[in-house]
Amino acid sequence: MSTDEHRDLRDRIEALSGRSDTRFGQVDRQLEQINGRFEQIDRRFEQLETTLRAEIRASEETTRRYMDILYEKFHADVQRIFEGYNHQTAVLDDHEHRIQALEHPRLRFDG
Repeated sequence: MSTDEHRDLRDRIEALSGRSDTRFGQVDRQLEQINGRFEQIDRRFEQLETTLRAEIRASEETTRRYMDILYEKFHADVQRIFEGYNHQTAVLDDHEHRIQALEHPRLRFDG
């Protein structure tokens, strides 16, 4: 290979190297832009997470208060049912004793 051919080859390699460097510089800038976008997205997700957690906490408190109210109402309703049941049981027991006394006079305790 002659000196001119070496010089021509070297010039072509340097030209390709220069274009490669330019292209790699463009790719680096694009990657920096992409990284910047990802950082923006990360910040938005962090903000969204903070907002969602706050809304969930508020919802938890509201739900807890509502469930407490339902529990108290349910408890009061069940209490009234048991009181009614106990009253009716006492009335029925009294009727049963009176009927038994009428049906079986010897069971009466007439002092």
